[in-house]
Amino acid sequence: MIEHELMAKKRREGMRWNIINILNKARPYTTSELFLLNIINEIYPQTTALELRQQLDYLADRKMVDLNKTP
Repeated sequence: MIEHELMAKKRREGMRWNIINILNKARPYTTSELFLLNIINEIYPQTTALELRQQLDYLADRKMVDLNKTP
């Protein structure tokens, strides 16, 4: 059980790091969530849009990324 939790934590942390790197390379342009999801899926297979959104929200809460949420 502990090993599964540790792997999930490492996946979340790695995903956040990759999101920051992707956004940095895309500067000064904005990047869509779908674009990020496609790239993250290549690194972490079976990533869901919800999982990506959770990590983006985590980074936004810590002022590491700016999100423009449109309906």
